Amino acid sequence: MGELAARDDIVALSFHVDYWDYIGWADPFASAETTARQHAYARALGQRNVYTPEIVIGGVTHRVGSDTDAVRAAIREVRETAGAGAKVTIEMSGPDVLRVTVGASHYSGAADVLLVRYDARHETAVSRGENAGRTVINYNVVREFRRIGSWSGQETSFDIRWSEITDQGSDSCAVIVQASGTGAVLGAARFDMAAKR
Repeated sequence: MGELAARDDIVALSFHVDYWDYIGWADPFASAETTARQHAYARALGQRNVYTPEIVIGGVTHRVGSDTDAVRAAIREVRETAGAGAKVTIEMSGPDVLRVTVGASHYSGAADVLLVRYDARHETAVSRGENAGRTVINYNVVREFRRIGSWSGQETSFDIRWSEITDQGSDSCAVIVQASGTGAVLGAARFDMAAKR
């Protein structure tokens, strides 16, 4: 994940799930909401069950996250077969306004525009469970994601109050345009909030 998070050409996000908490150590970044998102992907992608570490690529395929070669190959395949996309830009349009613009495209379906607030890096000491005694480094840890609107191919802008996202302490955010539900990711961009403070 650290390697993917460092790349400029993709938006890599880590959604921590809570279904392993029962083994003795609760992941401080996990939530029922992110677990529900993984289950929704499993249904959409025809999986029989959920697993970790899983990487969902472009909303259309999944790979075992520890299989680096398979993940890289899947990223290339998804890029080569991607259809009409959405160009996403994120910029400050005033002292307290973050403007998200999704450009025009030939896409004609319904898509959700999601705002994701995340922390670029965490070091966490694990006290119990199978990783007891280890320090785990997590990258691009999602702390909140929410729908801010919809997009159906026309250029559309959304204004978000800067204080809405910075008051929570995260240092980064991203916007994902995704076919409604857990469909294909049509566009994405990230924004370094720490650099603008």
